[in-house]
Amino acid sequence: ELFEARRPKDAARFNGVVVVEWLNVTNGYDTDVLWLYQKEFLIREGYAWVGVSAQDGGVSREPYGIKVWSPKRYGPIDLTAGGTVTMVGGL
Repeated sequence: ELFEARRPKDAARFNGVVVVEWLNVTNGYDTDVLWLYQKEFLIREGYAWVGVSAQDGGVSREPYGIKVWSPKRYGPIDLTAGGTVTMVGGL
C-alpha cells in the first residue's frame, strides 16, 4: 500500500468525488499538505481523500519512511527506477 484513504464515516455523505494528493517529502517524510489545509472543507462537503506516497523519500528515508517502519511489508517497494514504481516479489 502506497496510499492512505480518508472518507466520510457515513457512506450517504460521500459526494462521489475522490481527491488524490501526491504527498510532499520536502521535510524528509510524507506530508499531507492539501489535507492539512483543506480537511474541514473536504469533510464538510463529503469528499474522499487519498494520499499517495509517490517519492522514494517518503518510502525509504530514515527515520520516517514506511520501509523503516515495516521492512517486511514494504521492503520490496522500489521507487528509484527513474520514477517508476517497481515491485520486487509479492506483497
